[in-house]
Amino acid sequence: MSSGANRHGLHLSIWEGDWVFYRSMTRGMMLENGDGQAGGARQITPETVVLAGSNAISSSLLDEIVILNLHSGIYHGLECVGARIWQMIAQPAAVHSLRDALLDEYEVDPARCEEDLIAFLEELKSNGLLDVQCASVE
Repeated sequence: MSSGANRHGLHLSIWEGDWVFYRSMTRGMMLENGDGQAGGARQITPETVVLAGSNAISSSLLDEIVILNLHSGIYHGLECVGARIWQMIAQPAAVHSLRDALLDEYEVDPARCEEDLIAFLEELKSNGLLDVQCASVE
């Protein structure tokens, strides 16, 4: 399933921009991450516990969340579902719990939701915006 609609009739598709909208803007000079690994080497699975990165600060701006990676100096913008996920990972959360919450809020195929969610979390991790733990806290 390539897209779905939430209960408010919004079109959702991770690659078309509304399902999880994500962009980065460079502020000044990019700095190299000291360890060469922005988010660590752990693979994200449904049992993985994730948390917004400790080296990131964020703020709501209209219907968007703007995140600054303090280490790299890069701003990132999240809209729609991406912003919702960011709000949910303010506290440690298992990926399967995030998936279930999104399935409650949006009409999307469960397999697509999980695949897109993990891809999005991997993108956050690769940009140093996500802390990853191995075991579920639930």
